[in-house]
Amino acid sequence: MKQKLCMQIEFPNLEDLKLSSIEVEKIWPDQPGELSYRFVRLTSLIVEGCRNLKYLFTTSMVESLAQLKRLELCDCVSMEEIIIKNGLGEEENVRGMMLPKLEFLKLKGLPNLTRFCTGHLIQCCFLQELWIEDCPALKTFISNSLSTDAVANNQFGETNSTLFDEKVAFSNIEKLRILGMDNLNMIWHTEFHSDSFCKLKVLKVKQGNKLLNIFPPNMLRRFQNLEHLVVDYCALLEEVFDLRYLMKEKESHVVTAFKLKNMHVRNLQKLKKVWNTNPHGILSFQNLHLVDARKCPSLKSLFPASVALGLPQLKELELRSCGVEEIVEEEERLGEAPKFVFPRTSSFILWDLPKLKSFYPGIHTSEWPVLKQIDMSRCDEVPVFDLEQDQLGIKVQQPLFSIEKAIPNLEELSLDVKDAAKIPQYGKACCNS
Repeated sequence: MKQKLCMQIEFPNLEDLKLSSIEVEKIWPDQPGELSYRFVRLTSLIVEGCRNLKYLFTTSMVESLAQLKRLELCDCVSMEEIIIKNGLGEEENVRGMMLPKLEFLKLKGLPNLTRFCTGHLIQCCFLQELWIEDCPALKTFISNSLSTDAVANNQFGETNSTLFDEKVAFSNIEKLRILGMDNLNMIWHTEFHSDSFCKLKVLKVKQGNKLLNIFPPNMLRRFQNLEHLVVDYCALLEEVFDLRYLMKEKESHVVTAFKLKNMHVRNLQKLKKVWNTNPHGILSFQNLHLVDARKCPSLKSLFPASVALGLPQLKELELRSCGVEEIVEEEERLGEAPKFVFPRTSSFILWDLPKLKSFYPGIHTSEWPVLKQIDMSRCDEVPVFDLEQDQLGIKVQQPLFSIEKAIPNLEELSLDVKDAAKIPQYGKACCNS
């Protein structure tokens, strides 16, 4: 006999409900009848540690939760699906708007969850934040009319292993966190609902060890409102922004200005490039404030030249433990020596970059008018400042900086022993060895 949480007492004004470590297989009956009217004001539902629950709602029950704004499901190890259809013989799929006022959804520690629901379309017009963490069996948010056993046994093709596709309509979502999803192949399908994710501002992807890309290459412009990006521990990822599709578009002359401010790429063993080709002004990243790359041993360069030439807002640049040989990739189409100007950069940190040889491999100039801090360690192949002049007219390796012209306001200079030895005299800065 299945256990269920019997609600014999009416709670007409109940707004917040938290259920923790309850040994039941159902929270409410499959056919709730009048029971559903007792929760019409429920705005927050948190269910955690209920290890016998295989699903949370039936379609008839969820229809009565029109005021629900917050839904959290954590550590329910048996849960396979959040919303199931009423009755085994029902053919009608979940359609249209569900949970119309839902603003926050968290799914965490659900090892057997295979899908949120079955249906053709789910619309959560007010959903602003979605957090999916440690749900390794979840490969698609909404599946087609497949049995739970078929999904659990992976009896569908790889084309259905995309987390979000045209069946998901999240028109106002601003924050998305996807953590510990090692079996996920793709986050977004190459086609999805027309206005979904257009307002996304924060994206954090961590421990997605089967992901080959982050953004669908043919829909990159859809994410131009993104402001904060974190990509961490994705073992197969080779690039973050795939620009090749945009460069082939007929309207490739249209400039798209991204709002991206903070970008963190970390622990990406196979990352070769952040931008896989030079956008040549088709995409602008002029709003970047902070760029942080660390533990990316295959990364050879950080910026394409056209991106580096347009970073007027960049304040902090930090590279640690990467295979970077040059910070800006050389671009033959630039013609004459480029001039890189960073009018707002105040902090430049380079740690453990044993292959770094130059800021830009060709002849160039750079200006850092407000740079106050330089912190370098274990960057033995690159000259830091232009203290030595070639007397024979032979081309010498261009240094990272020109002290007098490029960084007039430098206040703090921290170098390791080898780099400090390259600067015998520089009274304004402090060399720490």
